[in-house]
Amino acid sequence: MPLATFQDLTTWTPTIHTLHQAAQVIARVQATVLPARRNALHLGLEPTPAGLRTQRLPGGMHVVLNFAGLTVMVEDAAAGEAIDLTAHTQASLLRTLQDRLTLAEVRKAETVSGIERLDRADRAVARAYAEAQYAAFTGIARFRARLEGHLSPVVVWAHHLDISTLVFSPANAAMNEAKAHLNFGFAPFTEGQYARPYLYAYAYPYPDGFIPPALPAPLVWNREGWTGIVTGIDALAQADDPAAMIEALCEQMGAVLMPLLE
Repeated sequence: MPLATFQDLTTWTPTIHTLHQAAQVIARVQATVLPARRNALHLGLEPTPAGLRTQRLPGGMHVVLNFAGLTVMVEDAAAGEAIDLTAHTQASLLRTLQDRLTLAEVRKAETVSGIERLDRADRAVARAYAEAQYAAFTGIARFRARLEGHLSPVVVWAHHLDISTLVFSPANAAMNEAKAHLNFGFAPFTEGQYARPYLYAYAYPYPDGFIPPALPAPLVWNREGWTGIVTGIDALAQADDPAAMIEALCEQMGAVLMPLLE
């Protein structure tokens, strides 16, 4: 099914910022109770068809963010009803989760300063973004499944709300992000640059004298602030099977960037 394009920024922008703020809260809870992992993977959230959830927390529970429902739920039979985002700020949502969770460590979570109520999201737009995010996750994950070598899981980073997976060079068995690697991802926006979602990939570092080659449409080079390959949601939304299109575009981006790891 084709994706939404989120062209109406008057509904898109407040919706994605509300989802972003809610994701930051559940990520704060997760980061407090999970031990640090390589590549900061203790901070990565898991995409779901309905939105996001934390990784499995101590005791086997997840904290689940439902985009369309605008709710947060602790997946635990004793955890109570879903929490209505629209009745909360970031700060009060964190306090409510601290009260709901039976984990002592979560009490140590740093407070969040958000004082705006999380009531600006359009439910239909939020549902449409859940579909777009999961299509991106599916396409990127299928592309990643055919790769060999040192790879990170496909996760969502609450800092930017982008889906990302890293591909490291064969020589970088330690998966050191300061050394050669590629990043394939999907972001909902970038302040001051992209107002709406886009697919991306980039290499780090680029070799001296690298000249970006021509790309097949709809892929283009981004050279403002960072160098990488992008394509916007308008192109992705035209496909009857967006996940398959995203998978194919990742293949095309990989054909350009993978040789840089050799």
